[in-house]
Amino acid sequence: MAGGGSSQQTGLRINSATYGVGSRRCDFTARLAKRANGRRDYVLRVNNSLCGDPAPGREKTAVVQYRCGRTDQTAAIREGRSGTLRC
Repeated sequence: MAGGGSSQQTGLRINSATYGVGSRRCDFTARLAKRANGRRDYVLRVNNSLCGDPAPGREKTAVVQYRCGRTDQTAAIREGRSGTLRC
């Protein structure tokens, strides 16, 4: 496998990850990338533990933009739910 010359990357590569609603959002890109980059899949549980509560009393969504190989993907997961980022 070493020196195989394949240019295709394997696993997830997180480009951006935010949590909130409208302009009231927080960024958890670095935290998620540390946990998910290089994995084939990652289950993301969406709640205020991602980066605090940027919009108290409002329903929030996590929006994750990531790359799998050469394909860009976006996942939107509502507060209180889980979603799987897959590659």
